[in-house]
Amino acid sequence: MTDDEYDAYVRRAHRGLCRRARALGAVEPDDAQSVVNQVLTELYAHAEDISTEDEADRFVRWRLKRRVIDLWRHDRSRKESELLTDSFTEWELASIPSPESHPDEWTEFEVSNKSALDLFNSLDEKDRTLLRLRVLGLTPAECAALLGIGTGAERTRWCRLKKRLANEAVAAAASEKEATA
Repeated sequence: MTDDEYDAYVRRAHRGLCRRARALGAVEPDDAQSVVNQVLTELYAHAEDISTEDEADRFVRWRLKRRVIDLWRHDRSRKESELLTDSFTEWELASIPSPESHPDEWTEFEVSNKSALDLFNSLDEKDRTLLRLRVLGLTPAECAALLGIGTGAERTRWCRLKKRLANEAVAAAASEKEATA
């Protein structure tokens, strides 16, 4: 494809390609325009390998579809990582007494929840933070964003943490049962 053929192709196909990009999922007109410009730049870079307009159309359609999918994935991952900051004030936590202001209540709380507190204190800082965030009701994407890890890594960490907590809780219950027997 020569430069003149490329220019004629761009003039003829540009408007239709923008409509096609919008139909494929590029919601904003600016996004569609950007995707089409990327694809046409790629077409120009490969113009020497393309001999007919039919080949150019196939090349552009395939690349346009891939670029719109990439745009959709990028937007989706950006939206998943955004936090709902307005809901932080709405959470109500179970009241845990303060050791400084209510020492009697704290002692009672500590004695009745000793095994749970020991288990919680045995966790490393990232696991304790993840547990706190999940108890507060944050989604995996929100937890991942706060911890600075990927959503998949957060889910893996959460599954391993749940399994570890379950195993250690069973072991703690068994040792308490043996101590009382």
